[in-house]
Amino acid sequence: MEKVHIITVGASLALNYEREECGKRVSATEIEDRLRKSPETKRVQYSKNLEKYIRKKEEENKLSESSAELNALKGYLKEISLAYLIHTDTNLGRCCARAIKGYLTEKGIQVAEPIEIRGLHGPETFQKGLANLVKKIAEILRNHRGETRICATGGFKPEVALASVVGFIAQAPIYYIHESFREEVHLPAIPLNWRLDMKKYGGAIDILLTSGDEGIQKESFIEKFGRETYQTLLTNWLIEEREERLITTEVSKAILESMRLLSKT
Repeated sequence: MEKVHIITVGASLALNYEREECGKRVSATEIEDRLRKSPETKRVQYSKNLEKYIRKKEEENKLSESSAELNALKGYLKEISLAYLIHTDTNLGRCCARAIKGYLTEKGIQVAEPIEIRGLHGPETFQKGLANLVKKIAEILRNHRGETRICATGGFKPEVALASVVGFIAQAPIYYIHESFREEVHLPAIPLNWRLDMKKYGGAIDILLTSGDEGIQKESFIEKFGRETYQTLLTNWLIEEREERLITTEVSKAILESMRLLSKT
């Protein structure tokens, strides 16, 4: 099933490139200062160098080491019908987004023109910048309702948090790569209006919550509750399929329990 992916872009690509290709451990601020003082031709070349670095890492079967964003995206490249890259209004953000767009486009993925969020470049405008971020993500989600996933791995922590909040409101699944153990983490789409549909999904939720760690046999579940219920829960990562059994993760179980509780108030 093809999906639209909204991807927040941070500085990890440039930081990794500087460390591995240039032999320098520098901060994002230092790179931004250097790019700001450079002519546009050098900034364009820097983006090309970053894109070349991505391809090199892919050839070494180490794409996941190129950037946080591509580490998260690597398992979804075949399902992305359209990608939106969202970055800060900095030269560093522009260069990283431009490089990732070049790589994804080369893979045959349609990528919208990278979206620059104004106000995220400094503390005096950061609150306004976050508001701009929320508005832009909400706009994209509205235009692609029910078709979207959010890759909330790159960028400042407040960016990631608010991108996730907007995703929850829009019932869009969210994923990111944990910086410590490098494993993908799913944040299921939280159906905030689910209480209106508990008559439809309540029985399935009750069974899943009482099925324990072994879960429930897939075909039995579909026979009892229907394929639409199965597909809805699976698509939104509220259940996972393992060896023909349906189970809930710790996160999705907590969400399902909260939904059941709140539906009774």
